[in-house]
Amino acid sequence: MTEQMIIDTMPTLAPGAEAAFQQITIAHTIVGTLRVLSQVYSPQLDNQRDILVYLPPGYDETDTRYPVIYMHDGQNLFDEATSYNCEWQVDETMEQLSQSGYAAIVVGISNLGHERIDEYSPFVDPRHGGGKGEQYMDFIVETLKPAIDQQFRTIPDRTHTGIMGSSMGGLISLYAFARYSSVFGFVGVMSPSLWFADRAIFDMVKAAAFAPGTIYLDIGRQEGADELVDFRHMCALLIDQGYRPGSDILCVEEPTAEHCEPAWSGRLHAALRFLLERPSHSPPLITLSTVRDQGERAIWPGQPYPLGATWDGQGVNFALFSEHATAVSCACSTRPTRRMNPSAFACPSRPTASGTCTCPTSSLASSTATGSLGHTIRCGACDSTRPSC
Repeated sequence: MTEQMIIDTMPTLAPGAEAAFQQITIAHTIVGTLRVLSQVYSPQLDNQRDILVYLPPGYDETDTRYPVIYMHDGQNLFDEATSYNCEWQVDETMEQLSQSGYAAIVVGISNLGHERIDEYSPFVDPRHGGGKGEQYMDFIVETLKPAIDQQFRTIPDRTHTGIMGSSMGGLISLYAFARYSSVFGFVGVMSPSLWFADRAIFDMVKAAAFAPGTIYLDIGRQEGADELVDFRHMCALLIDQGYRPGSDILCVEEPTAEHCEPAWSGRLHAALRFLLERPSHSPPLITLSTVRDQGERAIWPGQPYPLGATWDGQGVNFALFSEHATAVSCACSTRPTRRMNPSAFACPSRPTASGTCTCPTSSLASSTATGSLGHTIRCGACDSTRPSC
């Protein structure tokens, strides 16, 4: 719905400078309060771009301080008129979340079109470019964040500072979380381009020291078979590093989703709710190797939030879902290691090969506990309580 919206425009921010506001009224698909910082200069990249700042309801009537989420591809976040394909509806989503107690400031960083791929990867891909991601992140950390913290009522510590993006924006967000762990305490990684530069992000993440925080990672199953394998391996790698599924990390696969803005917009509410809530009540899982002789299919233990299955002490029972999913897919394998019980780890729908089975969410119900590590899941559709379904 198109609404009349007052947008505040700011000049380029400089340390210690007063920002003068000029108000103009235009018709856009913007909901709530959005302020535009016009042509903010980056000394690290020697370029300039608009910065879009979404403010929570009631911002001007209180002295409350808020968490901040830095998001890439700012043109696509708030306004249909400026979006590449369609907008993410970040403003509408944040208005709803604010009513539930999850208010935050969102800083949309506009991309520069032809420089987007270069800036969104610190790694160089021989065919596609890249290589300016370090300077781009230095711009965010050293120039933009201090200006935002100065001009707006933020909570500037890492616990309340996040970064989020999709595709190449997902890649640079994951890099930022690992590289600048002293700045960012949570990250949203939607459909990340993990393939870029011969999958260089895997070695980078593997070498990074563990830093407490919250990670949301997702993909659409229609994005490609190789992309899905990369996604599952990255989830396994992060969980191996110590991020607790369902508490510190949420991995979501949407069965029918493609690599596009409507899919990211559809998953945004659940992603932001998880990141801003930062659930901490789930007990930590026992540290176990998560890639268990699966070849091209990595599967791992865990409990997605708020619906899913748990490590049952014998095999893997990991349900991947989105908030609006109609079915839950559970990974399974018939090639267990010595630490597993093969009879408890077989998939009834695929008895001779690794794979997944999909059950309607309406048929899932918790069964009896299997010891101190949690519950199995009973599927009413196939009447199985095995870890595969």
